[in-house]
Amino acid sequence: MKKNYIFFEFPIVFIFLILPPILQVESNSQVWNKGFYMGAIIQLFIALFLDFQHYYTVKNLKCLEENKTLRFKTLVTVLKWWPLTFGLLMLIYAFFLTLSILFPSVFSSSAFISYSFLDEKSKSIYFFKILFILFSFISAAYYEEVLYRQFFPNSLFFLGDFFLKKKNKVLQFLAESICLVFFALAHRYLGFAAVLNAALCGLVLRICTIKTKSVYTGTLAHCLYNILLFLVLYKSS
Repeated sequence: MKKNYIFFEFPIVFIFLILPPILQVESNSQVWNKGFYMGAIIQLFIALFLDFQHYYTVKNLKCLEENKTLRFKTLVTVLKWWPLTFGLLMLIYAFFLTLSILFPSVFSSSAFISYSFLDEKSKSIYFFKILFILFSFISAAYYEEVLYRQFFPNSLFFLGDFFLKKKNKVLQFLAESICLVFFALAHRYLGFAAVLNAALCGLVLRICTIKTKSVYTGTLAHCLYNILLFLVLYKSS
């Protein structure tokens, strides 16, 4: 199916969704401190829309459903890459956490947010803040996987193929690199260590998406990674 709408959609997504995080100077914890952040809900709906669109314009799901052998191989691939991806994400975080301890002047601890703002006298307020944070992590992980590991690279591939009239491996490598750089820079408000951490994590998650041909495996690993980090950082704050 031709995707001519991408010439209209891509500039809008790029200008309003991909560029703004690079200019962000305020941490998520500061945003949450101000009250309910509608951005989490907006991110979820955007991710659902882009994923739904991808579902019906790119994937040959009918073939996948009819081929039981392929379905089994896909399941095996997912079961293999989910723990591998999650494990690599945790190793990367542990690596940069160690560097932040050994070289605090270079790898600033600002990459590791404090969640002390959760301390509330009211248990009901505390409970709803926890639920909101968990919801935010789930929607943010799904949003980032759809945007940076699915829509962004696929759009660049399509535009490159359209203008060059053929596939080009150099262009594909450049497109992958651009997506990785933008994802890493979207975390610059957390400090130098966070940018490098996001770059390596983004690389692992993109490989996971390519290998499993789906953003859902990476989303699960990404979501659990964020939640585990939240539990660790909140306990230490």
